[in-house]
Amino acid sequence: MLNFLVIFIAMRMLGASQLTGSTISQLGFLDLIASIIEVGLFNWAFLHRQQPINAMTHKVQGMLKDEQPAHVLLRHNDDYYELAMAINRLQTHQQKLLRAKTQQTEELRLLLAYLPIGVMVIDRYRKVEMANAAMAEFLQTEINPHRHPYTQDIHQFELVSLIGKVISDKTSRRQVITLPGVPTEKRVEVSVVYTSTTEDFFQILVLLYDVTEIYAVEKMQMDFISNASHELKTPVTAIAGFAETLLGGAKDDPATLDEFLGIIQRESKRLTELIQDVLAISRIESQSLSEQQVTTIKLAEMVTEQTRVLQQIASMKRVTFSNLVSDDVKVSADEKKT
Repeated sequence: MLNFLVIFIAMRMLGASQLTGSTISQLGFLDLIASIIEVGLFNWAFLHRQQPINAMTHKVQGMLKDEQPAHVLLRHNDDYYELAMAINRLQTHQQKLLRAKTQQTEELRLLLAYLPIGVMVIDRYRKVEMANAAMAEFLQTEINPHRHPYTQDIHQFELVSLIGKVISDKTSRRQVITLPGVPTEKRVEVSVVYTSTTEDFFQILVLLYDVTEIYAVEKMQMDFISNASHELKTPVTAIAGFAETLLGGAKDDPATLDEFLGIIQRESKRLTELIQDVLAISRIESQSLSEQQVTTIKLAEMVTEQTRVLQQIASMKRVTFSNLVSDDVKVSADEKKT
């Protein structure tokens, strides 16, 4: 552009006169200078236009690295103004999402840290992605926070086999197993959950829940039921025996009448308590042991009381009781349950 301008000016200056060699040389020199100026102006314009592009490129690259580069600020009449504003808004939105994700991650970490249920996440490469403190306590081992094969932490055959079946069948399973523990072993309900988003990507969620106390309560219930019939026979038999004796003529003796009626009353009260225990069996809990009214009882007096209750039946069977328990022997128990 400048070249043609130089030639045009020279022609106007010289008019129709003949161009000499010196004049041509001068024109060539002017043309060279014009070319240099034109290239310089082009480069300056190019670099000036490239600045916002470089700034936006640098910003996007920083966003990809989870950095927080400064906003790109351009004039309103700049061709790239709307694009720069869009990138700035995208960064703001990204930062909000990252903060929300960080908060959720921290909340999840705190929840898992204090959750009494053992939690372990195993990825498709059979490696542990995450495990909480309760899981480490269940397994009686220290779990490495870095990814590692789950078999480094889990050595119980039933649990390893259960996880292997879930991975193979791609079906969640639940099972109650026994884990070694201190001071006693634990009964644990295991839930192994298979989750997947695609056919190639899946995770295994292992949940351990301690059901030792539940099994203990169930055993207490079964033991109570098996012994209930035997425990109920004693007061029923005593009441029936003393009532039969009274009806047979013993009621005519005031002293005997008062004694037998007192025994019948005590055995009826005992029978009522046993029936209440049977009705409350569904509400038995492990902490019920702490609700017992434990006192110190003289064993000899307790044996004497029981022999008096069974005296009438024993005499009918021609059986004689002898209480050989020393008066010094004492036991701690709930008197109502003895």
